[in-house]
Amino acid sequence: MKKKATSPMTEKQKKLVKTLAKNGGNKTKAGMVAYKTKKPDNARKMAQKALKQPNVQQALEQELKKQGITLESSIAPISKGLRAKARNMKGELICDENGEPIDDLDTQLKASDRALKLLLPKEQVEANLNFNFKIDAAKFGGEFVKEGEIVNE
Repeated sequence: MKKKATSPMTEKQKKLVKTLAKNGGNKTKAGMVAYKTKKPDNARKMAQKALKQPNVQQALEQELKKQGITLESSIAPISKGLRAKARNMKGELICDENGEPIDDLDTQLKASDRALKLLLPKEQVEANLNFNFKIDAAKFGGEFVKEGEIVNE
């Protein structure tokens, strides 16, 4: 079986790759720059089509690597967030009565949400996380309160 030869990248594809790496991955904005269009929908579609091509994917991966953006460096903050501890305004750890650092639940939940979005198919994440609760353990005794709900004090 013959391997399909990868065609050289066009100047527009090269511009797309450079712009994507610089702008944080915004396909629409990168497509508008690379393909010189003012129509966001067209730009996004052209960028998506280009990014399906192996040579463009490989070039983007190389460009990101050159800038120090790797899978490991991208996941590191999520991992750190999953272990976050609460801090006061001075940046000092907040500890319980036994001197143990208290978990920063807000940061941990945000990191967990981001991790699930990376690990699970979009439909599964949306089905499992289709609620929005706010926790204020100090004020409401650890109750779950729906966002926007008025709580009698």
